[in-house]
Amino acid sequence: MRRFLFMLTLITVSAWAQPAQQPAPPIVVQVEMPPTPRRDFLGYLQALGPLTAALTALGVGFMQWHLQKQHLKQNRFDRRYRVYSGVQGYLAAIRRGDGEFDDQTHQQFRSETDAGELLFPKAVWEYIQAVDTKGLELRSVQRSVNDLHAVDLAEANREANRMKHWISDAYFNTTKKVFLNYVQTKE
Repeated sequence: MRRFLFMLTLITVSAWAQPAQQPAPPIVVQVEMPPTPRRDFLGYLQALGPLTAALTALGVGFMQWHLQKQHLKQNRFDRRYRVYSGVQGYLAAIRRGDGEFDDQTHQQFRSETDAGELLFPKAVWEYIQAVDTKGLELRSVQRSVNDLHAVDLAEANREANRMKHWISDAYFNTTKKVFLNYVQTKE
């Protein structure tokens, strides 16, 4: 066994005596990009794709904004015209009925024109209130004419005729002038 251990020792010592292996030198790799291919017409069109998409989106957005603006103008015109028609209808009912009109006509006038306070400037709203006041005054005078004696009847008729003249003038002239700037569509 001694002989075996001696041999093993000699083999081991000789392995230690050998020089260590040198590391391999690094491998240098040179990476080259292939040359860019020449662009043809289709290549240029592909390069313009994102720009075209952005411009199209911008155009669609602008058109939506424009259409919404026009829609709001149309809605405002419809509401304002409804108030104008209510005033004209009220004046026509007063003229047609010789001042005799019922509470339902007045209530309809009020429901059609109440939005005018928010849709029109102060001057137009004051005109609408004046039409309302004159209509109620005329109705009151017409009712009192029926209850008066012959002496007071002439004075009440003059007052009624004066109010009828105001109503007729409002129906044919004044209302259109007051509402014209706000009901017309301006491009």
